[in-house]
Amino acid sequence: MRIFKILFWGLMIGTITLVISQNLEFFASPQKLKINLWFWQYETPQTLNGIVFVGFFVIGFLFCYFIDFVELFKARRSVKTLNRECDKHVEEIGNLKNRLESLQKTSANNARARTSDACRCFRYVSESDGLEAEGMNALRTQL
Repeated sequence: MRIFKILFWGLMIGTITLVISQNLEFFASPQKLKINLWFWQYETPQTLNGIVFVGFFVIGFLFCYFIDFVELFKARRSVKTLNRECDKHVEEIGNLKNRLESLQKTSANNARARTSDACRCFRYVSESDGLEAEGMNALRTQL
């Protein structure tokens, strides 16, 4: 791609140089520019055509530059807005992860507590009645 760009710009500069060198008399000749709007007229002093072409090129270049400059500011503003929104989402994801971890710890602690309660129930039933089957049933219902 880089070689293509170099070739493209080389051809553009070569073509412009060729056109200017073959039409040097035209670009070196002075002429007046007239503006006639029926209610207002203006005539410039004699100016070289080359200077007029360069002037219009610079004006067009600056016009395009300022239009792109405005678009650049709009793009930067939208990027900042999207980055702020992304940061909010990342923060919310972190909060949700912390909440999930705390809920998992709480549920693990509750499961341990239920298991220890069921074991106590199992011991109580098996000690009082001597039947292990009832203790197993009690354990199953608790879990």
